Amino acid sequence: MWDVGGLHLTSAKRLIAVAFLTFLIVEGVWCRSPVAPRWQSADFQVSRIVSRAVLPATEGDMHLLGVWQLSSRARSFGGYSSLLALPDGRFWAFSDFGWRLAFSQPSRSSGAPDLQKVPGDPKLIKKWQHDIESSTRDPQTGDLWLGYEGMNMIRRHSATSNEWAAAFPPEMEHWPKNSGPESLQRLADGRFLVLSEGGTGTRPGPSEGLLFDKDPVAGGVPTRFRLIPPKGYRPTDLALLPDGRVLILLRKLDLPLPPFFRSRLLIADPATIREGENWSWQTLLDFAPPIPAENYEGMDIRDLGGGAVDIWIIADDNQAALERTLLLKLRWNIALQNNSSRAKDQAHEKARGTFPTP
Repeated sequence: MWDVGGLHLTSAKRLIAVAFLTFLIVEGVWCRSPVAPRWQSADFQVSRIVSRAVLPATEGDMHLLGVWQLSSRARSFGGYSSLLALPDGRFWAFSDFGWRLAFSQPSRSSGAPDLQKVPGDPKLIKKWQHDIESSTRDPQTGDLWLGYEGMNMIRRHSATSNEWAAAFPPEMEHWPKNSGPESLQRLADGRFLVLSEGGTGTRPGPSEGLLFDKDPVAGGVPTRFRLIPPKGYRPTDLALLPDGRVLILLRKLDLPLPPFFRSRLLIADPATIREGENWSWQTLLDFAPPIPAENYEGMDIRDLGGGAVDIWIIADDNQAALERTLLLKLRWNIALQNNSSRAKDQAHEKARGTFPTP
């Protein structure tokens, strides 16, 4: 989710922004219309809008295997800020409004799509109290952890019952309401990595990070650090790689005219995190056509074995007519990162127009 509060523009840009926003209000194109009051699985549509391409990753070989637009007229659909890839081939997408969308991988059927409210404290009725921005899962137990931005809270849900428990880590108390636990990832050894969105309003700043030595809901003790992203960018999600490193999804707000957003993937190693220090990273990919510009916020990885992974990324449409709920599929072959013939192979592949099978 993004917030335009505190935006500082030049006079010319301010006039353009005011004129453009006035057009949106007058024409009624900012908010989605019409909407259906209730969810119906038959109304859920998945449309492929971009096919395949080779991408210029700085490490390994990467391909875009598809871009799909997800749509529904249901009032509770949209606003997805976090994505989990489940072992059975389905996805869970969590929204800014506390809803969970379960759906199958495009072109594969793993059951009907389903939209449900995430259970929680019934006394919490404000929208910001249900703003889920991050999620992670224990692959062994199936237990689920959710990061709530407005509450600076991490909630754990049991996979075997309806029980849940929550923690409000004191190290997160001072994080701005709109910059809370934007990214959350359980590592293979049971530690938890949390990143704030960083900055206030539309002024990006350093992202505060916490590396908990165990489940934060169970009293994990954090190591504090900072992530200094490229200028103007903010982290929106994390995903764990098979070798223990993590991918960091970044987003930059690019006002006043559409497409509004730029995105980038970084790669970093949790083993290099030190108390009070800046976390080092490397750029893996700058998003550019044919990847559509959108508000990409959620990401997860499927390990294919042999050094190959599928990277799935979802966009948050903010329930706005000019934004879309897009789903990206990237295939990254990490095993080729040290192959001296990689550049020659890529050139040959581009010339032949061949791609991995989805």
